[in-house]
Amino acid sequence: MVMNNCQLLVLLQLFQRYLDGIGNEKLKKLINKHLEFLADRLDPNFGILDKLLRIGCFSNRECQDIRETGSTGSKAEKLIEMVLKKNKIEEFIQGLRESNQMHLVNYLMADGGECFLHLAVFIISSHLIDLKIF
Repeated sequence: MVMNNCQLLVLLQLFQRYLDGIGNEKLKKLINKHLEFLADRLDPNFGILDKLLRIGCFSNRECQDIRETGSTGSKAEKLIEMVLKKNKIEEFIQGLRESNQMHLVNYLMADGGECFLHLAVFIISSHLIDLKIF
């Protein structure tokens, strides 16, 4: 399937609507379910703390507390723990997206599945067919 720019834009907009429709409580459950996976792969030193500070999710002091925690894994665990405690799930997802850790968002949205791309293509293509873009 070859897509032009207009079709790609529609695809991206539909994909964003799908992600936005997940809901805070569902995301919280997914984070808790995949907590170990996230803590092992989240890179708290890759800009996410700055993003979360900028959007008001964490205070300067809270970011500093995370930064002063031992290993990268410990920092990730503390970050996720604080996100869940403060119920800042959507901000956390936004921070992951903006810090180039979209692979973790994809993993959550697929509920740990390996076929997220296939799911996204199915959802999007069904919408594109409805829009008679093909």
